[in-house]
Amino acid sequence: MTPALPGSILSGHVLSKRNGTAFQTSVVWSIPFTSSETLSSVGTASFGPVASFGRALGDKSTLYKYLNPHLLVLTTLDSSSQQARVVVVDSTTGRTVYEVAIHDIVLEKGVKVAMSENWLVYSWLDKRGWRIASVELYEDRSLGKKADTPGLSSFASEHDAIRGARSQTYIAPGEIKTLGMTTSKFGINAKDVVCKSLSDFKIWKRSPTTDVNERNQVVTIPRRLLDPRRPTGKPTAADKEEMLIPYDPFLPSDPKRVVSHKYQVLGADHLTSSPALVESTTLLLAHGLDLFFTRGVNPSGTFDILTDSFNKAQLLLTLAGLSVGIAIAKPAVQRKALKAKWFA
Repeated sequence: MTPALPGSILSGHVLSKRNGTAFQTSVVWSIPFTSSETLSSVGTASFGPVASFGRALGDKSTLYKYLNPHLLVLTTLDSSSQQARVVVVDSTTGRTVYEVAIHDIVLEKGVKVAMSENWLVYSWLDKRGWRIASVELYEDRSLGKKADTPGLSSFASEHDAIRGARSQTYIAPGEIKTLGMTTSKFGINAKDVVCKSLSDFKIWKRSPTTDVNERNQVVTIPRRLLDPRRPTGKPTAADKEEMLIPYDPFLPSDPKRVVSHKYQVLGADHLTSSPALVESTTLLLAHGLDLFFTRGVNPSGTFDILTDSFNKAQLLLTLAGLSVGIAIAKPAVQRKALKAKWFA
């Protein structure tokens, strides 16, 4: 979207009544911005099929996801204080669900955001380099309230007490121009973050003697690396039970995660993902000046796809042999059962 002018107001409306051929609207909520604050972007959180409503912890307790299908993600830039804000808003009531301020940001680069279900990821450039933050929103059960956000009305008062957040910040290995997330058909597959143009990933060109820093690549980052619950100290037994890896502020550069291979994707400012017919695979389209499409994004591996070397003939012969064996053994088993009834 085109950045709004400083001092703008973002508001939500509802259709009130029909006046002839036109509808009249009334304001339900509004969010004003200061005279030096610019509304940079407004996006919606993707909300597809949810396979799990919670996260089982190592101590046998459960963190329940904050699953609100009406979330908007706003980013603002403040030229006077050289800072930005990332705000998650309930589009039904205008209530702020989560807000964070980013200081010492390079305003020209802006803030890139992506959100799916209860997981928010955003990146920015400061004086020390590119940063990427990961946030997960959970229902707060410390007050003894049990809530189920997908079926809870946004106007309910429980929304004021069910939000809890876990967050961590990492150093990105290069420039990030666009962020996106993978999707799957049933929500069982793990979600990865998809980035456009991580410039420090090393990609081999056709010449085997030249190793260069290639730009304009499409790269995936595993959710496990961006898990905001990664322990900052020595992992406990509960952390090991969840298979959490220790926190490291530097995200590693893994050339195997470059899904665009040796090709540059120029001017592709949008990343669109769509589920495939199989749960393990995500279809990814990077579009803009260039177009790049791939079906080779498998966050959890190809767990539901047979390999090319799978011997289908042997499987059919095995099933045929088992069928013949069952057909031969069935009369003998029936005769044995009949004799057992006579001599019982």
